[in-house]
Amino acid sequence: MKKTLFLVFALIASTSFILSQCEAPELISWDYPNDSTLIIGFNASEGTTSYEMEFDIMMIDMDYGSMPQPYYITGTAQAGGNTIILNSTDHFYAFYHNYCSVIINGTCNEESYSSEEFYVSDMSILNEIECSEAHVLNALLPDGVGASYESTFLVEEGDTPLQIDQLSIFIDLTHSYLGDLDVTLTSPSGTTISLMYSPNNFGGASNMSVLFKTGFPELALSILDDGFQTLQGTYSPSQSLAAFTGEILSGTWTITVTDYLAEDWGVLAGACVFVESSPCTASASGSVYVDSNGDGVQDENETPAAYNLLSTSQENSLMTNGQGEFLNCFETGSLDFSLFNIPLYHNVDPENYELELAEGDFLEDMDFRLIPIPGMNDLVVEVYSYIPDVPGFERTYYVSSRNVGTECIEDINLTFTSPENTELLLVNGSADPITSSQEFTLNIGTLCSQESTMTEVELLLDQTLEVGIIHSYQASLNSVETDETPENNTYTLEIQVVSSYDPNDKLVDYEIVYEDFMEEQKRLTYIVRFQNDGTFYAQNVTVTDMIEEGLILESFELLESSHDVIPEFNGRELSLNFNDIVLPQSDLGLEESQGYVRFSFLPNENFSLGETIENTAAIYFDFNEPIITNTAVTLYDEEEIIDSVTELETEDWVVYPNPFSSSLTVESQEKVLSAKLMNVSGQIVLEKQVNSSIFQLETKYLANGIYSLILENPSGVSVSRIVKN
Repeated sequence: MKKTLFLVFALIASTSFILSQCEAPELISWDYPNDSTLIIGFNASEGTTSYEMEFDIMMIDMDYGSMPQPYYITGTAQAGGNTIILNSTDHFYAFYHNYCSVIINGTCNEESYSSEEFYVSDMSILNEIECSEAHVLNALLPDGVGASYESTFLVEEGDTPLQIDQLSIFIDLTHSYLGDLDVTLTSPSGTTISLMYSPNNFGGASNMSVLFKTGFPELALSILDDGFQTLQGTYSPSQSLAAFTGEILSGTWTITVTDYLAEDWGVLAGACVFVESSPCTASASGSVYVDSNGDGVQDENETPAAYNLLSTSQENSLMTNGQGEFLNCFETGSLDFSLFNIPLYHNVDPENYELELAEGDFLEDMDFRLIPIPGMNDLVVEVYSYIPDVPGFERTYYVSSRNVGTECIEDINLTFTSPENTELLLVNGSADPITSSQEFTLNIGTLCSQESTMTEVELLLDQTLEVGIIHSYQASLNSVETDETPENNTYTLEIQVVSSYDPNDKLVDYEIVYEDFMEEQKRLTYIVRFQNDGTFYAQNVTVTDMIEEGLILESFELLESSHDVIPEFNGRELSLNFNDIVLPQSDLGLEESQGYVRFSFLPNENFSLGETIENTAAIYFDFNEPIITNTAVTLYDEEEIIDSVTELETEDWVVYPNPFSSSLTVESQEKVLSAKLMNVSGQIVLEKQVNSSIFQLETKYLANGIYSLILENPSGVSVSRIVKN
C-alpha cells in the first residue's frame, strides 16, 4: 500500500538551521510493500553527504512501562531524491503492526539539519484520507486504572475567524487492549464529546486508525488478513460531533485518553482535524478581569471572570471561558453587549459596547475591567453537604468562607456548631480545632478580595437519631473589621435526617421568598447532587437544566462543585459538564461515588406574588438514559398571610393553625386512615398511620416552608396546601 505524502507535518522536535543552500531533509513518501519492509523517500539539498534516521518505536510490548530508547539507522545520501529500504529482520522488529515516529537528520556541509517529525505504520490510514496537517503527538499512555492522559494541539488563528459548520477528526493510536480505553475530544471553547467509550467492548483488540465522522456506522472491529483484530476505517463517534457547530475553530484542542483497567499501555501517535467552516461576517473578542490596581492592564495576579454570561442584543450569546476570555461571531448591524453579573463593590469599565458592525469587522480587545471600590469589607459564609444525615454514618460538611469585599481581611475566625447526637471528628483532617463534641473555632487567616477557602468538617451521627427530625448546622465568621453586611456572616443549614437516600436530586435554598428578598436582589442558590449507582466507573457526568424565565439567565454564577466542571449554555439550557470525572460506583464507597454542583441566579424582576419558579435537572452518566430529579420550587408569597394564624377549612375537614409551627391539628368528618406531609420537592417528610377523625401531627423538626397535607380516608385522598412559619 503506497503512502505518498503531500502534507506538512506539525513541527515538534527540531528547528532547521539554514546556512547557504543547505536545507532540512524533506519527506516525499513512505511505503509498506509487505509486513516486514519499510521504504522511505526523501529529498536532500545540495551538499548533503549522509543521513541518520531516528526511530521512536511505539511498540505493543508488555515488557515496556515507558517509551523504549530511540534507535538510529545511518547511511550515505545525495542531493535530490533518496530511497531508503529498511527490513525488520535486519533493523529490529519495529514495523509489524506497530507505529514508529521518525526524524531524518541530514549532514550538509558538515552541519546537521533535521526534518519535521512524522510517523509510519502498516496500520495507519492517515494518507488515504488526505490530511492537510497531521499533528504528531507521540504521547505515552502508561498503564493506569482510571487514569487520564491529555494531549493538545493548536489550530492557528488566521486573518479571519472561522466558525465550525461541520467537523470530523482522525486519530492514530497504538494500545495492546483497546477495551480499556475511553477517548474524548475537547474544543477550545470547552465543549467535550466522547469519541470512543469502550471498557471491554473491544476486548484485547490492538491499535486504532479511525476517522470519526458523523453519519457513518458505529465502531466495529476490523480483521486483517493475518487475523489481527484492530479498529480501522471511518466510523461515527459515541457522541455527535455536531456539538462543535457554531464554535470558533482556532485555539487549543485536547484529546483525552482514559485507561480504565490494569496491565496494558500504549501511545497516542497523532491526529488530524477535518473542518467545513465559514468565515465570520464579523466578530468580537475580549476578556473580563478584575483590575485591582486600576492600570487598565490585566496583570499576572489579577483574577479573570470565568464562565460569565454577557448580555447581548443579538441572539449569539457571549460567555467567557475559564480564563475570562470570549470570542464570538456576529451578524452585521447593531450590536450592544454589556457585562451583566457584576461583583459586589465593583464598577465596570466600560459599562457596555455599542457597535455598528460591518462585514469584515473582527474586533479585538473588547475588554471589561472590574474596578474595586476601596474600603469595602464583606465576609460571607455558607454551609452545605451533598449527603443528608443518616443515623449511624459519618458525614462530611463543607463550610465556604468568602471575601466578597475589596480589601484584605486578616485574622478571620470560623466557628461551627453541629446539633446534638453528632460528634465532630476532624476539621480539614485534624482534630486540633475541636473544643467540644459539637463545636470548633478555626482561624482561617487572611482572605483578600474575591478569595475563598473551604473547610471540611467530618462528623459522626448517632445511630439512635430519629428519622424525620431536622438537624441544624451553624457557621459564623468573625474579624476585627466592620462588615458591610453582618447578617451573612452567620449561616444556618437545616437538613432532614433520613433512613435511606436517593442522591440524584435538586435543591433550592429558598422555597418561599417575600418582598424584601426581591427588593434586596438576593439570589436563589441551587445544588444538584448525583451518585453513580451503576456497576462501573462513570467516565463523564453531565447535568442539564432548562432555566425558567423567572430567572435572569445572564446572572448565572458557578459557586462550587465536587469535581472540575465546565458550564455551557444553549439558549436557556444549562449544561454542567463533568468531563473525565471517573466517578466510581457506589459499592466502592458511598461518598466516593457521589458529586454535586452549586450555582445561583437572580430572580426576574417580573416575578410576581403567587407565582413559582420551578426547575428540574437531568443527570446523564455516560451514555445511559438520564435520571430526572425532583422539581425545586420557589414561591413568591405575602408575609402578612404567613404571619397570621388561621384555619384551613375544607368541606370535609379543618386544619389549624395555618401557618403552623410545632404542631398542627386535623379534625375530619370522616375517619382518617393516614396522613402525610410532602415538601415542594415532592419528598414525603412526615407520615403517620391515624385511624381517627381527630389527631395531631408533631412538626417542630420540620423546616419552614410550604407543604402539601395528604389525607387518606375510606372515601379517597384529599390534598391541601399548608405553611410552616
